Amino acid sequence: MYRLSPPSAFGVPGDDYTTLPGGEGGVTQIMSPTIDQITGNRILRGTLSCYRDQGQGVNFADDLNDVRIAVRDDTVFIDVETEQEPDDVLFRLDEMVERLSLWLSHHLNAVVTPTLVQYVNRTTRKRIPTARYSSLMRVRYYHVPTIEEGIATWCRRPQDDKVDAAMRYYRLGMFLENEGMEHADDFRVQLLTEAILNYFKSVSALLGDPSVDPDYQSRYRSLGLSREFFYGEVEWLRRDIRNNGGVAHYSLQTASVNDLLAWASRARGIARQVIAAAKTTRPL
Repeated sequence: MYRLSPPSAFGVPGDDYTTLPGGEGGVTQIMSPTIDQITGNRILRGTLSCYRDQGQGVNFADDLNDVRIAVRDDTVFIDVETEQEPDDVLFRLDEMVERLSLWLSHHLNAVVTPTLVQYVNRTTRKRIPTARYSSLMRVRYYHVPTIEEGIATWCRRPQDDKVDAAMRYYRLGMFLENEGMEHADDFRVQLLTEAILNYFKSVSALLGDPSVDPDYQSRYRSLGLSREFFYGEVEWLRRDIRNNGGVAHYSLQTASVNDLLAWASRARGIARQVIAAAKTTRPL
């Protein structure tokens, strides 16, 4: 059994969207809540959710080869008779529901994602609950002298558009990486590919891109970076990951979670080192 999110896309409660029927006869006039600008109190609630009537929700069933699939509201039930190993069956079903979610994301114009709720082995009748992950604790260190040193350095350094652009991409890369790591599921972890791409943009803002900058293979020297670092790290990020890792160009297969985590961490380290080198040199 799988649960599709968001439930509002299927006319049932469960998220913070105002949920209204569409199509012929649907709600078209929507009033926003009214807030008192002085007190901040809500005066009028605005349009309220109108969920699907009992018994009038999604109710679909069909056979796909040896698989029986049924969808009730935002819940997908799949029944399959097979002699495959349980892990192989689960992998197959995960792929099937993922394809359904991709199809519905486009069809409904909403981000639809699946979550496995329960898996029952018909032979043993064993119920296998799914593993759920959440971030229990996040840690961030601060060091006052380091903060003051950074501010003082910023005050002394002339404005440099290339360094600013590199740091802008670096910040966005960190944001996407944090978001991807916050949720240990196959959908959100794909944010790491976008994080890696922004780390590459951060590096290329300073070192250039061979497709547009004729001096691409020489800029690193002006920042005091070694040849080994350029060809071993920067070129790895550009050639092996950006071009071939499904980051900047499409790939029919998604990279594994472990690969994405390792690539993002290494890409962030590369971008951080390049920016640090640029901060200590003259404006480019």
